[in-house]
Amino acid sequence: MVDKKTFSSRCDRTSPQQMITILTYDGDQGKCAKAYVMTSDDEDFIALRPLAYQRGAKPEFVHKLSDDSDSDDKSLKDIAVEFANETTLHGVPKIIKDRSCGTRLFWSCVCLSALCMFFIQASTLMGKYLDYKKKVDIEVLDDPAPFPSISLCNIRHIDAILFEEIQGYSQQHYMKVLEVMEASKNPNYVRNKTVEEDKPFYWTSLETSINVQGYLSTKPELVKELGFDNINDIAEIMFTRETPAANIDKDKVTQFGIEAREFIITCVYSGVRCNYKDFKRFFHPFFYNCFTFNTSSVLTDNSTTGRSFSLIAFLGKMFSKDSTKLDRGDTFGDAVYNSDGLRIVIHSSNSEPDPIKDGFNIPSGFSASIGVKATRYERIDYPYGNCSEQGSLSMDNGIYDYTLISCQNLCLQREIIEHCRCTDIALPIPNNVNVSFCQDIENPPIFDCLEDKANEWKCNDAIRRSWNKFKCMRSVKGRVSITQLAKQKCRCYPPCHEITYGVFHSLTSWPSMDQTIPTMEKVITGDFMQRFTTDHERNLVWENYFPNYSNDTDLVKLYLETNNLTVQHDLTHVCASFLKDFSHVYVYIADDNVVKITESEFYSGVQLVSDIGGQLGLWVGISVVTLAELLQLCATLCGFLCKNKHSKKFKNEFRRKSIRRRQRCASVRTKRCQNHKPRSRSLSNTRENGTEIKNLLLKNKSYYVNV
Repeated sequence: MVDKKTFSSRCDRTSPQQMITILTYDGDQGKCAKAYVMTSDDEDFIALRPLAYQRGAKPEFVHKLSDDSDSDDKSLKDIAVEFANETTLHGVPKIIKDRSCGTRLFWSCVCLSALCMFFIQASTLMGKYLDYKKKVDIEVLDDPAPFPSISLCNIRHIDAILFEEIQGYSQQHYMKVLEVMEASKNPNYVRNKTVEEDKPFYWTSLETSINVQGYLSTKPELVKELGFDNINDIAEIMFTRETPAANIDKDKVTQFGIEAREFIITCVYSGVRCNYKDFKRFFHPFFYNCFTFNTSSVLTDNSTTGRSFSLIAFLGKMFSKDSTKLDRGDTFGDAVYNSDGLRIVIHSSNSEPDPIKDGFNIPSGFSASIGVKATRYERIDYPYGNCSEQGSLSMDNGIYDYTLISCQNLCLQREIIEHCRCTDIALPIPNNVNVSFCQDIENPPIFDCLEDKANEWKCNDAIRRSWNKFKCMRSVKGRVSITQLAKQKCRCYPPCHEITYGVFHSLTSWPSMDQTIPTMEKVITGDFMQRFTTDHERNLVWENYFPNYSNDTDLVKLYLETNNLTVQHDLTHVCASFLKDFSHVYVYIADDNVVKITESEFYSGVQLVSDIGGQLGLWVGISVVTLAELLQLCATLCGFLCKNKHSKKFKNEFRRKSIRRRQRCASVRTKRCQNHKPRSRSLSNTRENGTEIKNLLLKNKSYYVNV
């Protein structure tokens, strides 16, 4: 009898999809003797046609062939052998197919060693990927650099005309406080309370500072209680340059500052003349009125790219006709002792300028040549880096583009609000926040406290409350600036897309001697003096800004009328001294190209997959096709296990039924049970047996039977 393997290897099992082929194998001659084709289209008739016939052949097998033949009769060994014959995986077929135990052991060791090396290399690659390192690429773009915004502040922040009034009020009130302090030592003193005249809007702040400092000078024990050795120490903290801005309405305090028409003489951008009306004012608590120039305010054609900007600024003295400083105790003492000059900030368009952190000074009487070079940053976000995709920040003074400094300042302000219930006027304020400034000092009833010691507690409590706000604000600012935990809480990162400007500048004396008179003409006869429409305003400008040169105006007019050389020589020296109160600024693009710095992932997921695939091919010999074969093997095993489980259940059920049948036969012992025999099935090429052959073949997808 020929086995199934010999039959399968020597008989052609190829058949169309809609056909079922029955082959008989002649074991004596070693070849197929008969073949029949059964068409499944006809349900009632099985057409058996001889395809090949040899006379005298004795068939030994009948085999049904189809697309899924033999699949249901496979064992685990059959599945493993079939996988070994067909797989592209190296080494494994040698373990399965080879009959030598030594050879199998050798290839098993080789495969396990290679698999271990693969896992070691794969873990190294995975660790490299999980480090999330980044790389930085630097390239020079042949694109025109965008022109930056330019912000200007006068370091001498108080309007000189208003300064005259401030000095007069402060001197009078301070003398009044001293008078009350001395007179209150007399127990019979009674203050003459008269109705006072209306005070200017800024007087509350000045009066408060003078009152508090005057009162503290008589209470050394209170100064010690607050933690200071003398009155000067507490005055340096509580009465700073920002204090008046915190104690006066913001809309009114801008009247303290320099006006644009007094500050900006002339400007030129990319050959287009501009004036002070093209500058946008913004308020800063240290400099008061500052002004920003944006290119969009002059050039409406977007295709035009500006390359330079020139400006002449007037930085007039803020003294009156003498150099007498403000008396001690006034909040503006530190403004007088600051240097003269111009504070300038170069920043990207629509970003919030920060003159304190980002600006630099240009002294009066000089010309500054400022070169600008643009750098564009393209940063990568988490997990490779830390950057923010936030486009803008909303503050009480407007909406600005997101910057790292603005985010840090807002975060610091929120911490102060949370812990101190007040805001620092030197920091930007978030929207919808309605709390007082920490520098807002309560104005104590100073005269009542000095006249009647029973009222001292009112002044003491007012000063303590004001100092506690200062103390809390200073504590929070120090903690947030130093503690790393607080920095992490802020979560402020550089913007993912940003343009910054590198700045380098040089100074030279300005103007040159041959340009002093033409420059003076712009001030005297140009549009600068014409901005002051009335004679009263022009006289105030001369008296407060140019007190030392008011007598030389006739000399200037004489030269302009006669063009006398002698007058010109004298006038040149006058103008040179006069123009020391001016500064000239020239800003230009030093490099038309933009340096682009791009961050990207150093080791990407694509590289990880590629490297792991290379390691699989090197150590294990696995490719994508092999992975598909392994998936197919898993599916085959799952199908085998599910079928095996179902087959065991069927066999157990059949066994139980057989036992019950035998029990019934044994008890009843009927003739039917005794004579029960299974029907014999024979295969022939008759029409009557065709139906039974069909049923057998359809019930058993792979069917072998001896004939």
